Amino acid sequence: MNVKIVLLYDENRAEIGRLTEGVARAFCTRHGHEFVVYNRLFRPDLPVAFSTMEAMAVEMETNPHIDWFMRLDADSIIVDPHFKLPALLDTKHSFLGTSDHNGLCTGVFWAKNSGWAAQLLRTISFLGEMDAKHWGEFDGRNTWDQNTLKALIKYFPRVKKHVGTVIDAIVQNPRSKFNQGAFMMHYWSNSGQEMIAAKMRFMCSSTK
Repeated sequence: MNVKIVLLYDENRAEIGRLTEGVARAFCTRHGHEFVVYNRLFRPDLPVAFSTMEAMAVEMETNPHIDWFMRLDADSIIVDPHFKLPALLDTKHSFLGTSDHNGLCTGVFWAKNSGWAAQLLRTISFLGEMDAKHWGEFDGRNTWDQNTLKALIKYFPRVKKHVGTVIDAIVQNPRSKFNQGAFMMHYWSNSGQEMIAAKMRFMCSSTK
């Protein structure tokens, strides 16, 4: 199975983005996965997350030899360098998100290289942010692409049947029950980048 990890970050997240990039690049070298980093915005009119959706769709359209793409958020870091992604991606779903206390999370996700998945990502990018009056129906605040995808899942059965989630024991977040065997740690940028960078540096030193 051919896997490619896609990371996009701009100057606003450069400090944590560089830490994430270094660890991810080493992980891909170890496992023979491909890796690409974007430092530009595809949708400067929208929050950065929507540019990532566009970057993923472009990668799908230009790399037919890749079976699965992984979206890596700048505030996420791989903590198990030996983790086998192909085993995780042996699934009927075309899109795998991660999980947190609000359910589906799109900070880290996997998309099967199919026309369907590329169309989904382009649709999310096209629709953009949800009107604030509907936030309460989903995450209760503006979570950008995440709210938009949750709306598509709720109201469109053809989207729902293709989307799955990975438990938070695999991709941890600040509210997860700690799992020694986790693949990744996904921090939340609203916790403060200086604090996240410090934790990421500690993670890097402890996993060498």
